[in-house]
Amino acid sequence: MYQGQRQFYGLNLFRFPASIAIVIYHYPLVYMGAHPGIRYSIMSNIYSYAWLGVEVFFAISGFLLYTHYSQKIRKYMGGGFTAFISGRVIRIYPVMVLTTVFTAVCLWLTVYFFPEGHLASAGWATDAMHTTLVAFFLSVCGLQSGWISDRDHAAVYGASWYLSVLMICSILFYFILRYCKGKRLRENGCFIFLILFGAYLRINGGLAFPLMYSWCGRGYMGFFMGALVAQLITKVNADKQKQLLLLESVAAIFLYCVLLKIGCLGNLSVATSLVLSPALLILLTESKIISQISNNSIITYLGNISFGIYLWHQPVIIWLYFFQDLFHWNINYESKYVFFNIILLTVIVAAATFALYERPITRHWKMKLAEYNAINRRM
Repeated sequence: MYQGQRQFYGLNLFRFPASIAIVIYHYPLVYMGAHPGIRYSIMSNIYSYAWLGVEVFFAISGFLLYTHYSQKIRKYMGGGFTAFISGRVIRIYPVMVLTTVFTAVCLWLTVYFFPEGHLASAGWATDAMHTTLVAFFLSVCGLQSGWISDRDHAAVYGASWYLSVLMICSILFYFILRYCKGKRLRENGCFIFLILFGAYLRINGGLAFPLMYSWCGRGYMGFFMGALVAQLITKVNADKQKQLLLLESVAAIFLYCVLLKIGCLGNLSVATSLVLSPALLILLTESKIISQISNNSIITYLGNISFGIYLWHQPVIIWLYFFQDLFHWNINYESKYVFFNIILLTVIVAAATFALYERPITRHWKMKLAEYNAINRRM
């Protein structure tokens, strides 16, 4: 039995509210051109720091990949790299491709029918790159950020940049574990190098080379810090050691919050990846109280649809803009009532996608992948 069998229910307690916080962050950015006042009228405190949730998401991904795949990569290759990357594609690509297609269609319709409408006034339909076939191709292939461009310039919609950088981190992770051949010192050396390299890229604005952009740095820091935390937790067995680790994580979170409040953290992306993310991972995975609270069907379900919420929130807003022009709706986006209803709509769309599309298609291809791996084991 591989070490990935353990369930970390506490992570679900973070994923759903973090995805909602990112919706709050992007909402005023999407409407900034047409409705700049909303920046100050809706949850300004959450807006100021919600973007840092992506750093924690990277750490969660690195943590889970290490716990689920490290032993498999080191000891049992099965289908090798093909099987590993296929598993990642099955997890990430279905919803990413679906949301990309929906968003691209909306942008193209807007350019054709409403070139000066609400969506254009917010900058989406007038951005030459977002509406091109090149951006569509890169986004469908998961190459929209980090591979040949920084940020989300080559993406049909901005939020999908995270998945592109996540695939880069996943590939690097595989080859580190594969070629270090179980030698933990070498693995840790590679992880630490990428964490420090990511911090360098983030602080200095990145380098103008593939895989060395600033937003790649966000992924390297968070993802490989998560992998380090996962390895640390596997080595801590005694209850006293776990209690000490939990106390240290709580102290780190408290110190982070104090320094954030007084403005002494410096680069927030770096501080979050190196301090807050590992502390949160330890607290969410090792606290028995949090695990007991999180081990219920409602929190698990909300955690499951958080991925869809993250990917759907911008397409939902973009389509709403289109329908506003099409049906001449008069929508006050500065209204909290409108804002909360858009969040509710995003959750409903994510839940429907999870039930009708994401879960069925993921199960289908996982079965196909399991059959492929079984054939490889017999060969």
